[in-house]
Amino acid sequence: MLFRKNVIGAISEALEGVLVGTSSVLVYGGKQKTGDMPLVEISFIDGRGKIPAVQVASALGIVELSAVEQVHVSAATRETAFIAKASAGKITMVTVSSSGILQVYSNIARSVASKDIAKLSTEELRAAIALKVFTEGGKKFE
Repeated sequence: MLFRKNVIGAISEALEGVLVGTSSVLVYGGKQKTGDMPLVEISFIDGRGKIPAVQVASALGIVELSAVEQVHVSAATRETAFIAKASAGKITMVTVSSSGILQVYSNIARSVASKDIAKLSTEELRAAIALKVFTEGGKKFE
């Protein structure tokens, strides 16, 4: 089981979110006031016989990531990354910040983080930086 109580608690703390039960975190992007709507809701799906998945909902839409194998929490940048199981050597990563910003990196090679940045395309460069932030710093849960 990936989304244990301590993992969800670490995600909530890093994103300055509000833990709702044991399966959801609400991110308000600052101090919550009565009546405020969350910027982001993160719902966790996990348990016996279930493939770990995460659903991230915001006003702009919903992102679902299945087969989540790693969660990286960066307290320094107040962000969390969810990394899906590799397929054909490529991964998909969804990042969520405490200010409610979501980013999705699809079909990227893990090796892009170790390449010379001068030789990377713009898309690869963004993915390489995101991978470095989460894999070289912060806390990793598997």
